[in-house]
Amino acid sequence: MQEMKEKEKIGSGDFAQLLLRGLELVRNNPIIRRVYFEGELDMLLRKLPKEPC
Repeated sequence: MQEMKEKEKIGSGDFAQLLLRGLELVRNNPIIRRVYFEGELDMLLRKLPKEPC
């Protein structure tokens, strides 16, 4: 992201690299994989305390 901020104009190749890097980070992060791909997000959200009104 830092590299993208420094560029004045982002081309399609730059954007593709950003997406590929993001996918690589998701694939290599076990917490993100469990939450989003193994369906544990709903379970985690149910355990959060209710916010006071």
